[in-house]
Amino acid sequence: FLLIVLCILSFKLRNTERVHIWDLVVKYAMICTILISGAIITSIDQLVTYSIIPFLISSIAVGTIFLIKPSHSLILYLLSYIVYYISMGISQKEASVLLSNRINGFTSIALGIFISFMMWRANVLNLQQRNHIQYQQRELEKKNKELIHLATFDHLTGLVNRRHFEDRIANELARINRQGGESCLLILDIDDFKSINDKFGHPTGDTLLKEFSLLLTDQLREVDIIARVGGEEFAIILVGVDKYTGESIGQRIREKIEQHIFIIEEVEISITISIGISLLDKSLNSHG
Repeated sequence: FLLIVLCILSFKLRNTERVHIWDLVVKYAMICTILISGAIITSIDQLVTYSIIPFLISSIAVGTIFLIKPSHSLILYLLSYIVYYISMGISQKEASVLLSNRINGFTSIALGIFISFMMWRANVLNLQQRNHIQYQQRELEKKNKELIHLATFDHLTGLVNRRHFEDRIANELARINRQGGESCLLILDIDDFKSINDKFGHPTGDTLLKEFSLLLTDQLREVDIIARVGGEEFAIILVGVDKYTGESIGQRIREKIEQHIFIIEEVEISITISIGISLLDKSLNSHG
């Protein structure tokens, strides 16, 4: 009955994620109770029989039920064997039986220590495997996020790519068809960008595109959608903006770009852009 009660308590403690100091106190108190009870009961049994089964059972039970650090297990079993050794000397008077039982008792704790070590080792391996699986899952989630990011954003500018931008246009048209209203689509093209690459090199051209993207982002709201749809072609959805306001914003962007001087590796570069504008309203559908 004592073993059953302690076994239930032990499993409840084992399933607790956070280990409290009192959990450890209760755990080691139970272990000592089982081992010492086995030693004392075995000593009392010597008045009737020479068997050491109670001590053997308690040694095996502790190793099977409880997860104990190998160093702690060694100390607890040796302490219980000291109690067993002394109590056996008190109750058993026949020298040959006493020697045999003490040897068998030592064999019992050796078996208990071995079982305890194997249980601890299996638990450690399980924890390591679980941690490894969790690490792999985190890495997989990270890789999936990276793949989603690569499929959604342009690797050079960090803006939305063409494929995702087309989806956003379809979503915006669907929203307009449901809720009404209108938005503006701007298409921007850097004039004669090829000459910049030919004159200054592609790395300079890439840097210019990055700075150009940041400049566009600074001129627009967070709700607006900016995408790089080609080499030097960009597209913008001005959400909830009518055509007149869209033309005004486009003109402001064009003037801002023309006035801005890009300084790349101590080289000053000025550019101009061409902008086309289209109104998104209910006259268009999600397939237009």
